[in-house]
Amino acid sequence: MKFRKIAASAAILALMFFQTADAYALSYDENTTYEVSSTVFWELEYAPLGEDTIEITKYIGESENVIIPQTIGSRRVSYIGDGAFANCSSVKSVVIPDSVTAIGSRAFISCSQLEEVTLSSRLSSVGAYAFAGCPKLKTITLPDSLVAIGNNAFSVCSELSSVTVPPGVVSIGEWAFAGCPRLTLICTKNSTAEMFASQSSIRYIAVEADVPGDADGDGEVTSADAVIVLRCSVGLAPLTHSIRKRCDADGDGDISAFDALTILKNSIS
Repeated sequence: MKFRKIAASAAILALMFFQTADAYALSYDENTTYEVSSTVFWELEYAPLGEDTIEITKYIGESENVIIPQTIGSRRVSYIGDGAFANCSSVKSVVIPDSVTAIGSRAFISCSQLEEVTLSSRLSSVGAYAFAGCPKLKTITLPDSLVAIGNNAFSVCSELSSVTVPPGVVSIGEWAFAGCPRLTLICTKNSTAEMFASQSSIRYIAVEADVPGDADGDGEVTSADAVIVLRCSVGLAPLTHSIRKRCDADGDGDISAFDALTILKNSIS
């Protein structure tokens, strides 16, 4: 059964900014049992995935800058659904929260004005054609948590210039970066990404694998790395997943002054 949604007024939206609103049919028959197929939060349609998670199914707004919430009600936003932002010509930037672990196929395909995307630090997979045909997307930072990139995921992104593929990526689909004439892939030596770039005739730079204590990623452990770690430990510099992974000298899961001191000792030994 197909239903049309009634557009909420601006006053109601303002009052219900932190609440959800059901999508109702225009006509009501008390003898009929109606099923609500989707719900709406601000400019996002969503649907349940499990007891405590949901997926974003469609963007219905016209904003230039979109920040997807980590939670809606009591449920975590864990998935950007297939085609959720497809052909959205107004969107210029999107922030995907750390609660999201996967992006579906064609999620952002043909977003003609999309320039900037901030990906979740816990993202594990990017679906087929997810960002295909985004001609203004110049750069994107893939998180260290990423494992799989689908077919044509970033194809025909003509301005995409540099992408660092984390060493943990073990699957890259066919034509994942096809039609990106400016692109250079930064990848780890002997990794899936290096093999993919070589076989696909894509420009690439292969770097050595992560060195423990190498906070700045230059392949060496120096006093500069210790300074970076010390700054991270007191909140004066961003603590990235890479720094946490390479510089947690005592393996306790935290970055502290002790880790900085250990790295400093290793740099002069």
